[in-house]
Amino acid sequence: MAESNGLNPQFDSIELPGGVKIYAGTAYDDTTIKASIPAAPTASSIYLGTSSGTPGVWILVSTTWTKLTVN
Repeated sequence: MAESNGLNPQFDSIELPGGVKIYAGTAYDDTTIKASIPAAPTASSIYLGTSSGTPGVWILVSTTWTKLTVN
C-alpha cells in the first residue's frame, strides 16, 4: 500500500506484509528519521537515506534506526 505525497509517482513509503515499511528521504540518523516519518513503523522496516553528506541504509531494530554497514 502506497501513501500519497503529491509526487510522481505518488508515494512516500511502501508497506509490505506484516506492517513492515520501506521509506526514503534525506534524514541521516535515528532522531532525524523518526522526525521525518509519520508514525512508528514495525521493527525491521527500512529507511533509504539520500542525504548527500551521510547517505545510507537504515533498519529499525526494536525502536532504534540502525545504519547498516557493508564491508
